[in-house]
Amino acid sequence: MTSNPKVQTIRFRGPTNVQTVPEKPPLPRHSGILQDQLRRAQRRPWTPSYSLAVRILFLVRVAGAMYSNISDCDEVFNFWEPLHFLDQGYGFQTWELSPQFAVRSWAYILLHSLPPRLGNIILPGDKRAAFFAVRILLAAMSVFAV
Repeated sequence: MTSNPKVQTIRFRGPTNVQTVPEKPPLPRHSGILQDQLRRAQRRPWTPSYSLAVRILFLVRVAGAMYSNISDCDEVFNFWEPLHFLDQGYGFQTWELSPQFAVRSWAYILLHSLPPRLGNIILPGDKRAAFFAVRILLAAMSVFAV
């Protein structure tokens, strides 16, 4: 052997005289009659992370808010018209919300009065922006309530 530190050498492992004992096959973990032996070694099913699940859910809710119809007349006359009346200053006022009868409260409508104003700031003069601002806010609130 050379004692020169700049020389690289390979050291081979010497032969061993020890006999290797073959391993026993593993015992079956499940002894039931009906076992799915084909899918036992497959990977687990894909599950999204929490942030990806929230983003997918937000996308679905916003798409639903943008493309769904108004299917109930009570939604129009008990929510959208009073909100438009509160935001724009004119519009149809139902008898339930009129000061003469005051059957319904303005409290729920006042909770939703900020998004239409933000929609009017972003796109002034466009009532659709106010409408979709409310719907997208409700979609976001339903996602983060989960």
